[in-house]
Amino acid sequence: MKKPNAPSPYKFLDAYTREDAAFFFGREQEVEEAYTKVFQSRILLVYGASGTGKSSLIHCGLADKFKNSDWLPISIRRGGNISRSLKGQLQRMLAYPETAEGSTNSSATEIRNLVQQVFLDHFKPIYFIFDQFEELFIFGDNDEWRAFAHTLQTLLKSELDLHFIFVVRGDYLEYLNEFEKHIPGFFDNRLRVEKMSPHQAERSIMGPAEKAGIKIEAGFAESLLQRLSGRSKTVEPTFLQVYLDRLYREEQARNEGNNLQFSKAGLDQMGPIDDILAEFVDEQVYKMESPKLAWDILKCFVSLEGTKIPLRKEEVRQALNQLGSACSEEALNRNLEELVSKRILKSADEEGRLELRHDSLALKIYERISLQEKERLEVQRFLSLSFKEFQKRGTLLKEEDLAYVLPHQRKLDLSPEIQSFVQQSQKRSRSARRKARNQRIILLLILLLALSSLVGWYYTGQEKERANRAALIAQEASVKAQAEKARAEREKQKAEIQEAEALKQAQLASAARIRAEQESAKALAAEQQALREQNLARAAETKAYESAEEALRQKGIAEKARAEEERLRKLGLARQLALRAQQMEYPARAQLALQAYKIHIDEGGSKREPALYSALLSAYRGAQDQAFLQGIIPFKISAWQLLNQKLYLRDEEQKVYQWEAPLAKESASATLAWQSKHLLRKASSQELFSVEQNQLKVRTNSEEKILISRNGSDFRELALQARQMTCLKLSADGKWLAWGQEDGKVFLYQIANQSLRQMASHFSAVTDLQFDPSSSQFASSGYDRMVQVWTLDNLSQSPLRITDLAYWVAALQFEGGEHLWINTFEGHLYRMPLSSDRLFELLCDENLSAPSQREWQQWTDGQVELLKACQP
Repeated sequence: MKKPNAPSPYKFLDAYTREDAAFFFGREQEVEEAYTKVFQSRILLVYGASGTGKSSLIHCGLADKFKNSDWLPISIRRGGNISRSLKGQLQRMLAYPETAEGSTNSSATEIRNLVQQVFLDHFKPIYFIFDQFEELFIFGDNDEWRAFAHTLQTLLKSELDLHFIFVVRGDYLEYLNEFEKHIPGFFDNRLRVEKMSPHQAERSIMGPAEKAGIKIEAGFAESLLQRLSGRSKTVEPTFLQVYLDRLYREEQARNEGNNLQFSKAGLDQMGPIDDILAEFVDEQVYKMESPKLAWDILKCFVSLEGTKIPLRKEEVRQALNQLGSACSEEALNRNLEELVSKRILKSADEEGRLELRHDSLALKIYERISLQEKERLEVQRFLSLSFKEFQKRGTLLKEEDLAYVLPHQRKLDLSPEIQSFVQQSQKRSRSARRKARNQRIILLLILLLALSSLVGWYYTGQEKERANRAALIAQEASVKAQAEKARAEREKQKAEIQEAEALKQAQLASAARIRAEQESAKALAAEQQALREQNLARAAETKAYESAEEALRQKGIAEKARAEEERLRKLGLARQLALRAQQMEYPARAQLALQAYKIHIDEGGSKREPALYSALLSAYRGAQDQAFLQGIIPFKISAWQLLNQKLYLRDEEQKVYQWEAPLAKESASATLAWQSKHLLRKASSQELFSVEQNQLKVRTNSEEKILISRNGSDFRELALQARQMTCLKLSADGKWLAWGQEDGKVFLYQIANQSLRQMASHFSAVTDLQFDPSSSQFASSGYDRMVQVWTLDNLSQSPLRITDLAYWVAALQFEGGEHLWINTFEGHLYRMPLSSDRLFELLCDENLSAPSQREWQQWTDGQVELLKACQP
């Protein structure tokens, strides 16, 4: 009998979800880092190149780390508008969604009220996951993202337990710079997702195959990775998943679903891996009834930047008209259904939007869009943006804009509103051209009149000069005729000639003076022109200096950003090394923990980083079998107290003892110097639990209600209720109240502002809670052999954890703020340091030899140099 085909353990182009956790391999370190970071700040930014598996890391890896009772994930995509999409998802999470219907408002106040309703309905931390967040900047406008920034500011001010995870492509990080001005610290807590290393890729091949019962030939994984990566040291997860899914389906068809095996021979039959996605799309499209129409439909789902666009069916029809490829509604529906069945498009979401399965597909389809189609789409987008600007400010198209648009107007599918907008622009342009033409005609008439006046003046001067020359000739003739008659008057004539000569010289001098004045005017004009050119040169020089200074400033900013990114990379690497150290044997565990702590401190990391503390503690406990054990009490302890560096104990028979040497492994002896009233007292039947500090009393009653009294007043009931409480404690300053339960949950209540916070739970019942004397730290213990220590002024940071104790923990006591005493039910007393610096010193005192360069290269893949950890 033929065995039915099982679903592929590889995801093709889909992201992994929580239901796929059994087949999710290769990202264990990134998942641990994301789980740690998500508690360090209310905002986590996850970024990386397209196809690195960011969505799978969050929706599968991180999701699988949480219990259903520990988080409420709400996934949001932008859709048509990110605020409306956020509101729609919140309404779907309400216990009674109909109570929120009827309002179309998506303001910050409306969304804040919806978030509060959802929190009260589910009463667990809410995690908002904004996937493909770059869509807000690709498709949204400034008004949309500013409104969303205001909404996010409002939610961050809320006292509810809210977390925000933003998943964005790395090449769009620069768009978030403007966003950070509204949300300071937006970049502070971030996780970069890289392509897979060969080791990670091999785990993502072998792990799902083993779970699915697929046999793997020796050397298959190495051969496949060599084909995929070539000389590169990284692997594209998208290509790997597509290739493995195709190989799985071919093997399934070849063996009819029985005894599947991945072999190198199967790789040879698959052929070369030049362009898997392009080959897949070509193969599927050309099998369709109308490949050209299918390609046109796929082009509609790609933006001009090469990213995918979610569209409804009517929007696809409009986009096809813009490409000049109309089709009937029946043909469109048939092609869309077939593209979904061929795993190229995703099925429609709640809003009826379809989209490509992956950005990698968008890039392949973008390569098929012709230059003419791109130009037409660019003109269409330009007109849409210009029309929005016209609706806001009444700005029409300019002459050069019309020259850009009009050649394509007949080929565009424009709405009546945009057509009217173009016609108004053309009408105004024609009016402006007529006005300019009239102005040119008037100017030409003025110039003609001026020219006519100049010509008349010129001819008048010429006639006057001819008349003067004729008069001179007549005078000379008269002189000759009277020469004989005027000999007596010769002297007088000579005088007249001399006078005429003088007049002529005066005229020549006047002409020379006029020419000199003209040359002087030309020289002055040339000097003024030279001065203007000098001023322009100086302005250009000043602008060049300013540009150079701005370039230097931008270079400084870029260098600081690179330095900060490098620092964050090293801090992340230090935490990865700390996590890896706990998986190794001593002394390699200690060597790696020392190196991780040295890198972390040199880069300015926090001395209370939980991962570093756990690595150092685990390393030192590995070196000393009885590390931190102070002694074993030979009787069962019913109560104990640490005061003035002395430890007092009481047994089940109410006898009181003093531990004489807290730092030495000696037995306890009896003493009468201690009053038993200062020890923990047993509650009465009416007061299941009762604590008292500074005129403040807190107790519970038989109905598990919590009551409080100040300065001797009557007890009043708080709006709190414990479930199967196991312990109740007040801080020394009376500001904090804590209790633990049989289900392992730990609650911390701030009395002043009446805020309740659930801390990280234990895996079994809570046995004890303690505040340190300064009310700056808080510790819990449980039957899970684990102790957790929080810093009260930074509760968002993960706690220090002391795990894998040999026995169940009975009680805790702080020794100042630097040590914690731990008592087990078997009487073991431990004195644990709470300082990573102290653990670092203890490990350095072991005089361990540094790891070899080969070991260090293997541990870090050459990402950081080996340090001399224990030297100052």
